[in-house]
Amino acid sequence: MTTTTVLNVNGMKCMHCKKRVEDACMGVKGVLNASASLEGKTVTIDHNDASIEEIKKAIIKAGYDA
Repeated sequence: MTTTTVLNVNGMKCMHCKKRVEDACMGVKGVLNASASLEGKTVTIDHNDASIEEIKKAIIKAGYDA
């Protein structure tokens, strides 16, 4: 079953930031898709059995606040 989660992400300022956040999310096992929004300061994640805490850790490790 696929779940969609939206997380707030602070610190994204440009398309490079957007890609880094998406790539960080995609690096977590179980994440199927990640789409960040610069305007909304969010990332929408489609996932199966992925830990939200692990996704947040990946975003923080990439240099952003989740």
